[in-house]
Amino acid sequence: MKIIQVVPRRNNKARLRTLLTQKERDLRGSSTFYRQRAGRWLHKRYKGWIKWSEVSGGILVAEVQSRVEDTEWQLLRAFMESVELADEFLEPLVESGDCEGLATEGIFRRLLEARRAGESLDSSGFELRLEAGEQRLLYESAFASGEPPDRAEVMGCLRALRRRKAEKERERLQMEIQAAEREKDQARLVKLLEAKARLAKELAQLRGL
Repeated sequence: MKIIQVVPRRNNKARLRTLLTQKERDLRGSSTFYRQRAGRWLHKRYKGWIKWSEVSGGILVAEVQSRVEDTEWQLLRAFMESVELADEFLEPLVESGDCEGLATEGIFRRLLEARRAGESLDSSGFELRLEAGEQRLLYESAFASGEPPDRAEVMGCLRALRRRKAEKERERLQMEIQAAEREKDQARLVKLLEAKARLAKELAQLRGL
């Protein structure tokens, strides 16, 4: 995954977010990406996506994901293979927001919905509720080689996702800190630096330091 920061020119009246939305509309039908929802584009052929948002100062932050991470494959396979693991870990994974922005996010959310409704995860009805790209990911995970992850391995995958989320938050905070410094907003800068310090402690714990 790559994170790209786009800083607007000074005295630029048009917001980058507005310009990007307009460009997406202009390219509909002719681009290799298509709009899944506001601020998120998917690639037509490959397992990639772009997610973008606007932070303070009009700065545009884009996350570019070119493939599905091994951690996602492992969790998806574990939940499909074991109802016990799905029932224990799916809800905290989704409710914590740790799967937000992942290529497999929609699958995890639908898995949780199915389990809350008491449905079997190997039913054809569940697969029909998935988008075509999500169905493909599900099939590919089912045919992965090796043994499915056990409980300890699932917990390790969840820690890795939580760490990745914290690292993304750290990068977002750093961009906002830079914006606050440019704008000479001292009060906001102090709050952002305090938030960054708290996040650094969380990351140290997740890394076992």
